[in-house]
Amino acid sequence: MAAARRTVVGLGVVAIGGLVLGLALSRSSDEQAPAPPARDEVAAPAPGAMSAPSAPSAPSTPSDPTRTPSPDPAADPAAAAPSGPTVENIAAARTEDSPEAFGVLLAGVESDDAVVVAEASLALVAREAVSALPTLIEQDVLARPWAAPSVIDALGRLGARATPEERSEVVDHLVALMHAEKRRGAVESQGNLLQIYEALGATGDPRAIPPLEQELVDPSVGTAPKVVVVQSLVALQATQSRGVLERLHAELAALTTDGGFEAQLRAELIAAIQDALVKLS
Repeated sequence: MAAARRTVVGLGVVAIGGLVLGLALSRSSDEQAPAPPARDEVAAPAPGAMSAPSAPSAPSTPSDPTRTPSPDPAADPAAAAPSGPTVENIAAARTEDSPEAFGVLLAGVESDDAVVVAEASLALVAREAVSALPTLIEQDVLARPWAAPSVIDALGRLGARATPEERSEVVDHLVALMHAEKRRGAVESQGNLLQIYEALGATGDPRAIPPLEQELVDPSVGTAPKVVVVQSLVALQATQSRGVLERLHAELAALTTDGGFEAQLRAELIAAIQDALVKLS
């Protein structure tokens, strides 16, 4: 009985000792752990800490005092505006009969815009503005292919209304252009030549007949362009060209080739010559 009591007492001592040791360890841990900051003491993020990093500044370029700054089209709208009259300017000038309107049309002939050149040329023809002939003759149409068809057409139409001296100058200029285009052989040359043939016929000047006859007998001139030449001779009422036309007709009729595109062109030329011979008889 006494032994049992000692055992119980020993266990109680051990339990008390363990409790004391646990409390001591717990207090030591509480003293070492840092106290959590109070709610009001939580530090706000530093200003700019969450913002995106600023882009690095561009390196400065030393200024050149001798360099002229380029104009800014946004700052100066006039610097970006096209020079010369517009299509709207030509349309307005076409309805006015004044020296200022005539000046706008002449400026339109010198435009870099093919539509402006065409509209200005047509307006001059509609006005029968023979005084525009010097400006038209001065145009370097070989260097301005976009302007060539309109300028050449206006030369022929206005030349028909000019004095004999002025008309003769127009014919000489067109013939010179014809020879220049034949030598040049550019992409646009063939189209310009057709326009020149028509313009020579439009002048109504008999001086244009011999150069056109030369085109008929020139083997380097194609079959299709010769159709336009024949039609221009008819426009000029070139009765003296009947002999050349008859010889060309005989030569074409003697050719025997198979069908094809060239044969169709030859048939069209023969038909044009036959029609011309009737009209010029």
